[in-house]
Amino acid sequence: MAQSIFPNPVAATGMSLQQTITSSGTVTIPSTVGQIFVVMVGGGGNGGSGGSVGNGAGGGGAGCVLQGYMVARTSMTAVIGAGGGNTTLGGWIAGAGGGANSAGILGGAGGGGSSGNAGGAGSANIFNTVGGAGGAAGTGPAPAGTGGIGYSGGGGGANNSGNAAGSGGGGVSGGGGGGCSNVTAGNGGSGLIGGGGGGQYSGTGGNGGTGSAYAGGTAGGAGGAGGAGLLAAGANSTGNPGAAGGQGGGGGGGGSANSGATGGTGGAGCILIYY
Repeated sequence: MAQSIFPNPVAATGMSLQQTITSSGTVTIPSTVGQIFVVMVGGGGNGGSGGSVGNGAGGGGAGCVLQGYMVARTSMTAVIGAGGGNTTLGGWIAGAGGGANSAGILGGAGGGGSSGNAGGAGSANIFNTVGGAGGAAGTGPAPAGTGGIGYSGGGGGANNSGNAAGSGGGGVSGGGGGGCSNVTAGNGGSGLIGGGGGGQYSGTGGNGGTGSAYAGGTAGGAGGAGGAGLLAAGANSTGNPGAAGGQGGGGGGGGSANSGATGGTGGAGCILIYY
């Protein structure tokens, strides 16, 4: 059973964590329960694959985190989003984090920029809580922009002009770090869950964003490390491929431009139910 990271307001009502849902299917709630408190997490965004020499890929943004009270039903259908997929329950949708160059979906954080592009924006969730803007791409000697802070962070901008890429913006869900050529890749944004780090060319990729309960991965190769999920730490990168995001919505790391390495898979979503 996952750690209870939402002690308030549920503690005051006597609720406690009863179910941690990590696969799609039917959720059964006792008939004596009239109201549940739900935490839903969308799948983390997948890190991008490295492009041609000099174009490291952006990391994926963390998935959306929704929380609130919901009327209980004895039988409810849950869909758990894989990397890049949405999580649904009872009419609510927790959207996925954005992949490289892409905005988040329904509350998901934006992915980092690749190939000289800006980072993707964090998306507003179903309750219209807004996300941060994507970081601008680096041009000439200027470093790329950091992703904006929001409920869901924006992705950091890419830089292929000999300067640093932008890190992902912070928030409840951290944005993905931007990719770069041979200087400094962007780290994933931190929050409740973290975004994936950006890819490099031949140096060291960006670290994954840190979460409230678990750490982001550490880049030990040119690929970006995975962001922390709600249920597990992000994976470390050890070579050119990007590393996987942690279970519970962590963003995947971006692949290195060296040989066009693949990006890491975003961590699958989850649902926590209190009653």
